Amino acid sequence: MVTTGVVARGAAEAAEIADERLMFGVLGLIGVAVIWLAWSGRWRSWQYAILTFWLVTVWPPTCALFLLYALTAFAVHPVVVVLALLFVLWWLAGWVLLFVRPAWYGPRWYREERRARAAEPPVTNHVPAERNSEQVARAARAPRKPLARRRVLLLDPAFGRPHPAQTEGTAAGHLLLYPDELVFAADRGDDAVRPGPTVRSLIATDIVDIRPDGGTTVTGGQVRLPRLHVETTDGPGWTFEAVRAGATLDDLRQVYLEAPHRP
Repeated sequence: MVTTGVVARGAAEAAEIADERLMFGVLGLIGVAVIWLAWSGRWRSWQYAILTFWLVTVWPPTCALFLLYALTAFAVHPVVVVLALLFVLWWLAGWVLLFVRPAWYGPRWYREERRARAAEPPVTNHVPAERNSEQVARAARAPRKPLARRRVLLLDPAFGRPHPAQTEGTAAGHLLLYPDELVFAADRGDDAVRPGPTVRSLIATDIVDIRPDGGTTVTGGQVRLPRLHVETTDGPGWTFEAVRAGATLDDLRQVYLEAPHRP
């Protein structure tokens, strides 16, 4: 009976270890797929997020260790031990590369874009008051104050691309929700690359519908936020991407579709 119990426990432990190795093997394969997307340039938006450089520095040796551990299910060979030591050294070097970020390291497309960004003229957020869109918008409507302020990216081909760092046909800024008027005012970063302020407005009573359009997507290597459409009595009004689309939609509907002043 004792022998049977020991054998059963051994079999259970072996099955648990096998499951664990399988899990690490799957994680390693998924990691390799992510690395391929990032390194080949099919997924590029990771370069704009904080600390995501680990995808091409620390993550590759981590995935290699995952896969190597999974392979020990078949045999523990001296070569495996040597590879494990090399992968650990690679992992440590990855952390150094993560924090140093040398210009020579990274995918080819990443290095080319990095050089291109370094050659671009710098953008300063310091703009005079007469070109500060939000100051201009608020001053024109004083002493009234907006009921809410929401961060958005207004989409319109007319905006063009005044600076290489910008996305074509967009202006970053804020919606100012006044009871009788919906106002868009560009932020200081956008103002700095345009000759004058960017302020647009819609009369509240002209707004007939506000609807969402999908969620976050990745297009052309860029992350695109959820879109909202503001329909007016004259047809399509504004289309913009919202940082907090759900909260922005709720605020807009509450102010312009459910408010007492609606006819």
